[in-house]
Amino acid sequence: MGLQVFMRYVMNNSLAWPEELSRYIFIWFTFIGVSYAVHKNAHLRIDILFNYVPDRVRKLFETISDIFFLGFSVVVVLGGINVFSSLLATMQTSPGLGLPMAFVYLSLPVGFVLTIIRLVQNIVNRYRGKEIEREEPII
Repeated sequence: MGLQVFMRYVMNNSLAWPEELSRYIFIWFTFIGVSYAVHKNAHLRIDILFNYVPDRVRKLFETISDIFFLGFSVVVVLGGINVFSSLLATMQTSPGLGLPMAFVYLSLPVGFVLTIIRLVQNIVNRYRGKEIEREEPII
């Protein structure tokens, strides 16, 4: 993006690909970031109920919450694979980079497969006694 700003305001000639590349990198980082937030137990959730129940009940509620999120993640992965397959069949490319759009949409199933792995790890670790303390999200 710095190159784009330089080209636009100093050289009076803008490039098409830096904005597109930064958008696609942002998309990939977002979906991989979901997995990282699950790993660090820093994803957004309403946890006031967890603070006022005994540890056993809290573990049960957190596990139920993770199972619902796991089900949602499976649905997202399946939908993402369908979109990826259809874009792969059409071989649609991005206008600036000429990058296959299937590559951009691949970020969705990849990010949520990593999220599924992290959710399963959290559930297993919770019952092994290796629970990760919840980190506050950085806002």
